[in-house]
Amino acid sequence: MPHWLYQNVLAIDDERAPQFALQSTQNWIRALRFEIDAEHGTDLVAQFSSCSRIFSARTQALSVAPPLAEVFEPLFGSLNYMLSAGTFADQPQAPSWCQPTAVIAWYYATYMASRAMFAASGLQVGDKHAAAERSFVSNLRQVLPHPLNMVARRTTGEKYESALPSYPGVASFDLTKAFQPVRAVSQGMLLQYLTGTASYHTGRTKERILADNRLGFTDFRTQAARSLRDSRLAAEIGLMHCAYRYRGKANYRDAIYLTYGSRPQDATQLLSDLAGAARFAFACALALVHRRLGAGVVGQFARDLEQHLRDFGNAPPDLQNLVRQL
Repeated sequence: MPHWLYQNVLAIDDERAPQFALQSTQNWIRALRFEIDAEHGTDLVAQFSSCSRIFSARTQALSVAPPLAEVFEPLFGSLNYMLSAGTFADQPQAPSWCQPTAVIAWYYATYMASRAMFAASGLQVGDKHAAAERSFVSNLRQVLPHPLNMVARRTTGEKYESALPSYPGVASFDLTKAFQPVRAVSQGMLLQYLTGTASYHTGRTKERILADNRLGFTDFRTQAARSLRDSRLAAEIGLMHCAYRYRGKANYRDAIYLTYGSRPQDATQLLSDLAGAARFAFACALALVHRRLGAGVVGQFARDLEQHLRDFGNAPPDLQNLVRQL
């Protein structure tokens, strides 16, 4: 039987390329997780320690602590989503339909971690995802560890220059090629997705301008149109822009490619990578909160988790070890 659903999708959008979409979806999170593990270790205790060393050199304690709920409620949310992503990954031979939901769990583990870090840094950030994207790259990124500190900076017009600040000079690597467990490849894939995300945001900005009939622009040949475009383009694009785009692809445009098709697919690697990246987001946020607010209040949070997080005894051993060390 022909691929009925895919044929109907093509009828409204003939630019869909499912194999490329699937490959890039798998490769980007694979590259992100590979870089995390290579840089900071593979378990929560090691990652927390690595981030703590970095924050001790880059940040100071807050002189006035924010309301604790503003920090610890999103941190607890990050923990929940991180554990959910891990639960998907721990299933033996998990079915493919776990993947879109696991992407959502990874995204919100990362997003809620960023909200905790904003609050712990004394930043007032609106509750929209776009506000979090902007503040993450402009106000938080500079103190964050690799690879969370990735950035694409606008140079002139529509042009952006992408960089991994901790590894300058790395060359891009094609996301549609097979992943190789080599850091030049993983870093190159992160760069290419970052560049693609900058292009994606540029395209959306231009589409909105042309769709606004009040402006009267049909292209960007005039100086007035280009000036308006430039004024609306983001100065910087960072990890949270990439994360939100990645989540949107799993939810919408590329959603069917994770679960649809006649070719056999093993979901194990993608689920593992999503879980690994989610774990680091939580570890990083916890380390920054520890640095900014101090060991005392973080210890209170840890004791509270031991007593009141339902099923704490079934949590991964490294999480239990980390919590008990705090």
